[in-house]
Amino acid sequence: MASVTLFDPPTALTDAGNLEVKGSISASSSEGFLQLSWLHPELVYLGDYNCEVSGVDARGHTKTLTSTLTLTSAPPSLADVIDVFSKKFHEQQATNSKLQNDNDHLTKKLKTCFSAFVAFDAAISYSRFSSYTLSIPSGQTVVFDDVSINQGGAYDSSTGVFTCSVTGVYEFQVHAQGAAGKYVILQLEKNGQELFDLVADNEDFVDAFLSHIVRLSVGDTVSVKCTYPSVMYAEGSGSNWYRLNYFTGKLLHIQDCLP
Repeated sequence: MASVTLFDPPTALTDAGNLEVKGSISASSSEGFLQLSWLHPELVYLGDYNCEVSGVDARGHTKTLTSTLTLTSAPPSLADVIDVFSKKFHEQQATNSKLQNDNDHLTKKLKTCFSAFVAFDAAISYSRFSSYTLSIPSGQTVVFDDVSINQGGAYDSSTGVFTCSVTGVYEFQVHAQGAAGKYVILQLEKNGQELFDLVADNEDFVDAFLSHIVRLSVGDTVSVKCTYPSVMYAEGSGSNWYRLNYFTGKLLHIQDCLP
């Protein structure tokens, strides 16, 4: 059923999934042992067992010692019953604790997935326009300061920079209206690096629009930079046309909630 040698560790030869084997043997010692324990003992394991010890004496002669053991059963004592129930109780406690931890983690995750909402909508305020136009020099971050919504507070209307507070997938949109005969050339950037360009050529009152989806981590920034001297156009503040130049963004999916 099991064996141990100078060269091989204690090994179960049968019923390996249920039989736990311990033992050791040394060439420098006359002592050794082999211990068998059934993890789930059953009546079929009762009976006679032979134990054989083989070796070589100082003269090179093979010696074998044999002993027989009869394995019987006895009614469990009160201490045995208490020990079994105690082990089962602690195993169940450990299982319950793991299930509770898993449930708490899932509840927290679901709460985050269904409650987190990040979105902003910002335009260039009409008060910054002069005779319906606004000139923006090349290399300047465009500040969309007229904010209608800033759920989550991730957009800074004083700098024009969106800073990610929830890791996930976002969609950003930019719209610009060019003045008559003037270019508008903008660049959507992530952490100062180009993502996408927006170009309105120098025809009369040409507008341009871009929509881009990007994955962001906490701390990443998204902004709009002017990459060529541009002139934007907007109607009066009493008109529905004054918010022609806008920058919006929204969280589509939280990273931990992605399929």
